[in-house]
Amino acid sequence: MDYSHQVLQEFFQYFQRVGFQAELIAPNHTTPFHILVVRLPVLTEYHTHLDFQLYFLPNKFPDFSILQTFSELSGVVNTLHLDEVKKVVRKLNFMATVGSYGVSDNQTIYYKHGNVIPISMPVSEVVKMVDQQMGVLFHQVKTYLEQLLDVSVGKQMNRQVFLGDVDF
Repeated sequence: MDYSHQVLQEFFQYFQRVGFQAELIAPNHTTPFHILVVRLPVLTEYHTHLDFQLYFLPNKFPDFSILQTFSELSGVVNTLHLDEVKKVVRKLNFMATVGSYGVSDNQTIYYKHGNVIPISMPVSEVVKMVDQQMGVLFHQVKTYLEQLLDVSVGKQMNRQVFLGDVDF
């Protein structure tokens, strides 16, 4: 078992022990690497949970790997609201302490964060470090999620959210 698979396997076992729903997906014809999906509870008008995907990006670096955390936050955003959503995403990225928000090519809103992991770091230390970061990532997403999704469905406009009348 390679290093990235070991780390994700350890995360999978950890998240199950602490009571979160988790699934470790093996590489397949569409995704050539393991993906760990962790379901975290969040209660908003739009969600009862969020799925966070953890996976190592394919790379050619012999001494480190990049662990990405990714969550799709919305369904397809209506074209009428897309410009406002993009303005809010720029504001959030200006304010974000870690990670970044974006709008995908298929017009869904996402959040992602990357960690550079030295492959010399023991698996148990990687799990400890990333577990601590997951709390910060989840808090950040949860803090802004409902307002961001309100803009995506036209309930709020960009100017009503976050930084008042500051334009980005």
